[in-house]
Amino acid sequence: PTKYYGTPTQHFRDAGVNLIIWANHNMRAAISAMRETSQQIFENQNLVWAEENVARLGDVFVIAGNGELSEAENRYLAKRAETKAVILAATRGSKLEDLTVDRPKCMVDVRGKPLLHRLVGSFNDAGVRELTVVTGYKAGTVNFPGINTAENTDFETTGEVASLSCSMDALKGECVVSYGDIMFRSHVLNQLLDCEADIAVVVDANWKQERVETTKRTVDLAACSHAYTGDYFDDEVSELTRLDSAMNEADANGEWIGLAKFSAKGSELLRAELDNMKSDGSLGKSSMNDLFNRLIDSGAKPQVVYITGNWLDVNDAFDLARARNF
Repeated sequence: PTKYYGTPTQHFRDAGVNLIIWANHNMRAAISAMRETSQQIFENQNLVWAEENVARLGDVFVIAGNGELSEAENRYLAKRAETKAVILAATRGSKLEDLTVDRPKCMVDVRGKPLLHRLVGSFNDAGVRELTVVTGYKAGTVNFPGINTAENTDFETTGEVASLSCSMDALKGECVVSYGDIMFRSHVLNQLLDCEADIAVVVDANWKQERVETTKRTVDLAACSHAYTGDYFDDEVSELTRLDSAMNEADANGEWIGLAKFSAKGSELLRAELDNMKSDGSLGKSSMNDLFNRLIDSGAKPQVVYITGNWLDVNDAFDLARARNF
């Protein structure tokens, strides 16, 4: 019924029609989508927007019936190590005021889903499915399928590292550690997972341009051995040399976004340092910056994975409005 789009379907049924093919409008919808995508690619001169707004490549393979290719890949190609993730989500998020009276910040609604649901979905899409969420404030509200939980009962008087230590059982093998109040494009996590360093951190080199001046938040500034250049032929490895929210901006090469990965060896180093901090009494009040600086001082060389924007964190109502348009 290409030209009779206004005719109620029941009229066709009453006339004895037993098959309707709605194909023309699907084809025309595809043309509109291709035009929009092509325009965005031309204007942005990159594929980041497109990758986030088109069907996943896996869907194409399924429709094309490439089961044989998928089977061959599983049989012959090297497999990425099974990766776990720990999400730190113990805080209330008091700057969100009434929105967090009965729930933690990670459970605030973002376009019909809690922020944490969206973060878990990002990990699942990247193949990371064993997830441990460290809860604290209103811990009982963080309860949905597909996650394990570990509770920091002292969340009101302790910091991020204390929360991380509550998930010691999960810090084995290859593991990603993430703040629970961030959102990022899929390529950000994929870049991190592809990094083979024992410890890797995601640093936004575009932090000054991305920073919204109307929001007042703590910025985890990162000093690195090699500045971001944007040159695709620049393959020099950059290492994290210091993390400090009080660092002179002139000494910073970017902002750590709250996302890091540890290999099996890196996880051993992480657990050992957490044990050391517990022994010397510094665990309770320490930040993730303190933890990384101690790892660096002990000889670890975290590798920097540079990005340029394409992420955000949610601290107040203004950030939440940005998240709803992300």
